[in-house]
Amino acid sequence: MLQAIFKNQTGQQLKILNLLLGFICFFILPGLIIFRGIDGIITIEASARKQLAEQKKQELLDQLEFFSENDRFAHFIFRSLCSELDNATDAQNKLKSEIRKLKNSFPGAFTFIVADKDGNLLPTISDETSYSYMYRQAIELLSNVSVAFEHGKEYVTIPDFSPRFNRLKPLLGDLIKPDHLTLPLHKNRYGRSFLASGNETRFHLWHGHGGNLKLLVYISRNFIRGDTGLRWITRRLNRNSPETIAGYSSYPPDQHTFTPALSKELAAKVTMALASHEEMNIAPEESDNAWQSISCRFLNQYWRGFALFRHNTQNDPTVIKAAFTATVVKYLFVLCFVLFVYQLKHPFSITVKLKISAFFAFAVLLPILVIFTQTMEYVRQNETEMMNDLKNEACHVIEKLDGNYEWFLKKRANALTRYLTANIEHRPEILRQKESSRKFIDDLTPVANPGEVMITDSNSTDFLLGISRRITRDRAPMCSAASNALKTLISGNIADKGPTTSIFEMLFYTGIYEHQNDISYFGIGDFEMGVYYQLLQPKGKRREAMLLAIVSWRLHELQRDHIENYCLHELPDNENLQIAAYCRSGEDLFRAPNTSQPRLINLMKMSVNRQITQVDQLNLDGKEYIAVAMPGRQLSRMILAAFLPLEKVKRQREIIINQAKVLVLSLCLLAMATLYLLRNWLFRPLHELKTGIDAIAKRDFHKRLEIVCHNEFGELMTAFNHSLETLQELEVARIVQESLLPENALTSNRCQIVAKTRIMTNLGGDYYDMIPLDSNKVLLFIGDATGHGIPAALSMAMAKSILIHENHLGLTAEKLMQQVNQVFGNLRRHGSKDYMTALCIELDTTNGSGRAINAGHCYPMIFSQNTGKIRVLSEINALPPGFDAKIHYQASEFLLQPGDRLFLFTDGFVECQNSSGQQIGFDGLAEIISAADGQTADSHIANIFQRLERLSAQLQDDCTMIVLSFQ
Repeated sequence: MLQAIFKNQTGQQLKILNLLLGFICFFILPGLIIFRGIDGIITIEASARKQLAEQKKQELLDQLEFFSENDRFAHFIFRSLCSELDNATDAQNKLKSEIRKLKNSFPGAFTFIVADKDGNLLPTISDETSYSYMYRQAIELLSNVSVAFEHGKEYVTIPDFSPRFNRLKPLLGDLIKPDHLTLPLHKNRYGRSFLASGNETRFHLWHGHGGNLKLLVYISRNFIRGDTGLRWITRRLNRNSPETIAGYSSYPPDQHTFTPALSKELAAKVTMALASHEEMNIAPEESDNAWQSISCRFLNQYWRGFALFRHNTQNDPTVIKAAFTATVVKYLFVLCFVLFVYQLKHPFSITVKLKISAFFAFAVLLPILVIFTQTMEYVRQNETEMMNDLKNEACHVIEKLDGNYEWFLKKRANALTRYLTANIEHRPEILRQKESSRKFIDDLTPVANPGEVMITDSNSTDFLLGISRRITRDRAPMCSAASNALKTLISGNIADKGPTTSIFEMLFYTGIYEHQNDISYFGIGDFEMGVYYQLLQPKGKRREAMLLAIVSWRLHELQRDHIENYCLHELPDNENLQIAAYCRSGEDLFRAPNTSQPRLINLMKMSVNRQITQVDQLNLDGKEYIAVAMPGRQLSRMILAAFLPLEKVKRQREIIINQAKVLVLSLCLLAMATLYLLRNWLFRPLHELKTGIDAIAKRDFHKRLEIVCHNEFGELMTAFNHSLETLQELEVARIVQESLLPENALTSNRCQIVAKTRIMTNLGGDYYDMIPLDSNKVLLFIGDATGHGIPAALSMAMAKSILIHENHLGLTAEKLMQQVNQVFGNLRRHGSKDYMTALCIELDTTNGSGRAINAGHCYPMIFSQNTGKIRVLSEINALPPGFDAKIHYQASEFLLQPGDRLFLFTDGFVECQNSSGQQIGFDGLAEIISAADGQTADSHIANIFQRLERLSAQLQDDCTMIVLSFQ
């Protein structure tokens, strides 16, 4: 008892465990994998959308950055104006109209001076009409500069440029430098106006020409120093792109400094984004959705720009559609899989081919999703590691470049020492002749690329005056100070110096005393230089004949020389690595890759007050770089940046993805090969077998299956063909058997006889016959052979042959039954176990009298239409034929009354089962006969079979019935 209980509990536990494992293996794990794969696909789509959104915002910030410098904005305005004048038919009227519009848009910002092609001022257009002669000279000089620039020549090639420029400088502006005259001549993006004077209304100057008219435009201080360009471009961008917000703010911002005005909530978000951007994080604010992130940019020391999308993602139809579609696909995928697993145990009406194909597709899809998700995860990790390695490499290169500056200065100082010693101390006479002095300077250039060289003695003689190029504003005071410092060194008594000693003299003396034969820093105010001092004593001369050599460089030029030299000779052999440097003082970008300069300059400017700036993805001229920028420590005037293209990262990404593609392709090829094998080894055989089954259903037993394979299915198809041959033979037998049965209706005098049969198989064991003996008598015979199929059909055939034989010899009921008993007795004596029951009735159709012999058959029933009652002829009974060879069958008599109906039937009726699985028996059949009463015998028997079919859909045995109606 206990063992049985324990066994039952163990079985229940195992059943629960199997259910749990099935749920985990076929629902949880595949669901997680499917979710992960679909999430990966959605992540890729989101990343692409985010990249497009970020690109759009960066384009807006590029526009803001360009127009944040009002000298560029002014150039943009006037360059566009000149282009319109070139295309105008009446340039003067067009210019008048445009000047009027500009003055209305920017009151007090511009002062126009306009001349014709000959340089004559046009008083009706110009705001300045005095000093016409001087302005004509100025316009002519600027025209010469423009022509030289267009031909790629320097302005110094213009005849008498310096005296002409110096003469016109008080008119044009006392702060104008000759180098600045070409700034308005550059292309639209790189051109600008330039500083002219400290005057409020003539702060900047721009010049150009268009439509045979020449323009000089003075620009006010308020226009240049304000946010004019930013306000103009902000209105334009927000009008042309309503889905985005582009704006700017001073820093630190508050709600009232934003242009355009923002709501409190949005202003708070932008403020946080700007603060995050200032804290050395130049990447856009992280967000789950790129459409909601805020991109920021350092525009200049006063302004910060921002860009974002106006609408929340939750209201974006595209995003809603994508999210909804993704959710529906997820749950539909899982639902399909669950239904598929469920139907394995509870099959739907799905073909085997479809089931196997679906399962196989799922089995292939799961590994592909696994490969996809794992590949994307590995790609992300690999990209992160590679980008960190590239950043570290770039940082190392910049630090090494910066650290080697001192070594560069020492090497240059040593080279100078050797060169000056070899040339001046041993051959001082070269300083006495201009030709030899020029050669001395020319030979010194490749050694040290000096900015300015001064060699003087104690008598203040400047040996290289007019030979060496100059970087200082006034050479004479420096020469005098250097001579006095030399005298002090020669005398050796610094105490003789009084309060009249100049600052230059003190600096030179200190520099010579502390930094002789080295390159040291020299700076006064905003003027900074690198200076080299060397005391030279010509060979054979006394101490008093000592010379002082001072070689100087602008500090940023000296640092630039180091960067150029390092990149040329000492940069690691890496063709992908590129160095860029930005000079703070000159705002000059050099050693940069051939890329869009504004973005690089923006990167450099952002790095001025930061220790390090890193950009994961910088798009320059269609190429993507990883960039690292930092201020130089030794190279104090420089911002240094290293660029490494992301091609290596992309190539590695492509390699990994291609490997995954190869794996997926291999898996697909394996799947195709497996499908091919399934088609030939499984699907085609199944199709052939289905064709055979359909042929059987159509009773087309001539059909033969094609043997499409030689495995177990091939053997099955061979056996199926043999079965079809057998069925074909059985079909022939069925046709023969049907031909043995008589007509199913007979009318004789007062009797109507109807018969009906329904067999369980193609060959049944029930037999009946209706034989007219003469004009008044008929003989009814019904038999039921044991079993079904061929044995039962043979028993039926023997009964028919006996009837045919006896009918020729004078047939009676006794004679027929005796002959049937003899034949089946002989069969049993020879070992046959088959037998049949039989019922034979001989009836007079004129008066209803009859004689019946029952040999083990079902009792006949008589139904009275008059009373509705049924009478069973149970007294008529004997052994079945063949069981007793000596038996003599005796007929029993009965009489039918008018309106009676005689029912002869086989045991298939009484063995029929109802919905509860119970046999209906004789009583149930009697109830059916009573309830199925019809007007005629034909309708009565039809009603009985209909009720029988509703009661029992599946036959247990053959069913045959004869109904005789006596009127």
